[in-house]
Amino acid sequence: MPKITKLLVLSISLLFPLQLFAQENNSVFQFLQLQTSPRLSAIGGKSVSFQQGDLFSTLSNPAYYDSSFHNQAQFVYFNHLADAGMSSLAYGYAIENIGLLTTHLRYMNYGEFSGYDELGNVVSEFNVYDLALSVSLSREIIKNLFAGSSVNFIRSSIQHFQSHGATLTMGLYYFIPTEDLSLGFTIQDIGTQFDSYNGTRENIKYQINLGLTKRLKYVPFRFTITAHNLQKWPLETIYDTKRPDIGTDLLRHLSFGGEFLFSQSFIFRFGLNKFAADEISTNSRLDFSGSSFGLGLRISRFMIDFSRVSYSSLGNQLLLSISTRF
Repeated sequence: MPKITKLLVLSISLLFPLQLFAQENNSVFQFLQLQTSPRLSAIGGKSVSFQQGDLFSTLSNPAYYDSSFHNQAQFVYFNHLADAGMSSLAYGYAIENIGLLTTHLRYMNYGEFSGYDELGNVVSEFNVYDLALSVSLSREIIKNLFAGSSVNFIRSSIQHFQSHGATLTMGLYYFIPTEDLSLGFTIQDIGTQFDSYNGTRENIKYQINLGLTKRLKYVPFRFTITAHNLQKWPLETIYDTKRPDIGTDLLRHLSFGGEFLFSQSFIFRFGLNKFAADEISTNSRLDFSGSSFGLGLRISRFMIDFSRVSYSSLGNQLLLSISTRF
């Protein structure tokens, strides 16, 4: 991509932080809102009640507990928009009488940029990146009810400007084995910015989410419904010319997902996020903005997950992960 185009994209991403069409341009560290788990990305991106999650699912709900996470590692590559990409690592370890401890490292790189003087001469080359180190802990508090929390330590760098901060996510996860039903609740990314880019501190966007996941009894299919951004009413986009009606607002607060469980080694996933669709849909042609799909494939001791999320004419978001247990 030409330097001038990348500079333009960077400017846009700073005005609408890091999601290119974001709705609250006075918030910082919005890369935290990006879904790092291909499994959750494929089913609408917001699930907090998921079943058969992966290590990065614990960033969405740190209360989720899976004994198979012990001594498991996962790598995810996230191909975002405008040449941006994220590489992430996670590792899980179960500690007796304490719970499941999960660590995550996310590195988001926006590429190399050129700095210019007032005459248009190149005077510097610099990288722009975000970095987050997370630690999550989940434990069972009563039978089938789990509680968890996750702490994120954040660093962001733009040329010679840096910013640091920390956030806390808390969650509950309840599973009813006889019904193959799970419920989840989270308060995500409550935190603060320790130091700012230019001396002015910005808010960190937090979310309150509630979800339900159910596997059907006679059909190898599991569905997920998530109510997200419950702290904010109404959910408006930059295209709204008036306050959305109650029906539209309710749908914008919901994401839907489904999984066809063909076997233990092959799963097909799909999802729809109405709010994401309304934020980016061009209305000029039939597109699949806000929709997603993905695959899960087990090969020997490796689990491979892939997801694709449509962002209309802006392009597609692709995630690929490989996980294994040592």
